[in-house]
Amino acid sequence: MANTKINWDQLKTNGGTVTELLAVLSVTEREGVKGPYVSAQYSDGETSFSANMFDTTVSDFKKLGIEAGTTVLATVTSSGNNFLNIKSIEPKPSPELSKALAKKAPVDAESAFNEICDIIRRNDCICGMTEIALGLLEENKADFIRSSAACDYHHDELHGLVYHTLRMVRNAEKITEVYPDLCKELLVCGAALHDIGKIRSLKTNDLGGAEMTPDGILREHSLIGILMIHDFVRTNDSIVVTDDALMALEHMIASHHGTREFGAIQIPALPEAMVLNYLDLMDSRIEMFETSLKGMETGQLSTYNKGLGTKVYNPHISPYEY
Repeated sequence: MANTKINWDQLKTNGGTVTELLAVLSVTEREGVKGPYVSAQYSDGETSFSANMFDTTVSDFKKLGIEAGTTVLATVTSSGNNFLNIKSIEPKPSPELSKALAKKAPVDAESAFNEICDIIRRNDCICGMTEIALGLLEENKADFIRSSAACDYHHDELHGLVYHTLRMVRNAEKITEVYPDLCKELLVCGAALHDIGKIRSLKTNDLGGAEMTPDGILREHSLIGILMIHDFVRTNDSIVVTDDALMALEHMIASHHGTREFGAIQIPALPEAMVLNYLDLMDSRIEMFETSLKGMETGQLSTYNKGLGTKVYNPHISPYEY
């Protein structure tokens, strides 16, 4: 089984070589100065990391029987330059190994889904949005609780979407206690559905890796989510929702990335939409910090985290138990 004591961040910094059983989460071919190489995401069952294998193509990997969703025995090396490289790799297919090495969110997916629905119900203000949110989630439950929330950076794991959504919905409910003028139903339902389109924009394999689908490339998850809401209302005559409430809910999806620079279809034009954007940003960044701090000793700095734009420090203060 995997040696979960390996600190891949330290290996990047200090250099060295290890041979380890790993899960292949995703595989990408890139063009370097000296020719093509494979950049892949791997998991040891505890953490994930990226490593390159030079003078190799995706076709070479496939000839070996290696692709996203397979398990391998790999020799990983670093010269201490903050990069990991694959020196050798061979397939090690095993259902038991796949289960052990899969990257999973730290949550029971079924319980998380049920809690999301409970929070939606208790914040119903009879505007019609609650029925839409509950109906869409229930209709897509299997895909929703299985899906990753991203290809990389944050919540990129099995059940990542339901885990991310649960923390968003919890925060949405809590913040209305501080700002009571916010529409609870709009904010909670917006949080519950803000990433619903990812069940179609991402394809998640059994090891927790995800890749974009053609739908995700061409329409992106925000537009897909709006279309899902539109189609659900159109095909369910029993739903009573005003045009204004429906437009507000769809605006939450359209604007949850905050700025067009970061993929928003529209800039937040409602206070609830602004709050949703900040909650989404906060939870994604917190998860990046949690991942970097996991297994890090106090007084240490991580390697540069591209998503956070900095190195992460674990201070000598009351214990962080990541």
